[in-house]
Amino acid sequence: MPETRYTILPSPIGPLVLAGRDERLACIGFPTGKGAVTPRADWHRDDAAFAEARRQLSAYLESRLTRFNLDLDPRGTPVDAYSEAAE
Repeated sequence: MPETRYTILPSPIGPLVLAGRDERLACIGFPTGKGAVTPRADWHRDDAAFAEARRQLSAYLESRLTRFNLDLDPRGTPVDAYSEAAE
């Protein structure tokens, strides 16, 4: 099983934690506040990870991109996946 890696992307709205396996994102979020994404003990920091996601997010936050094309690794129950697909 691939290990979960994470990096922290500085941004104009505050730091963002990007985490996932290989180059597939499982989560993006702020490291503090309600719903914070906090790296777990078994996650490994890798600031070279998610280069394309970092590039696209930075472009979006600079108003140079409106659509993302990223490999995702969504997590949750089948009910979560069904709910998200129905929205």
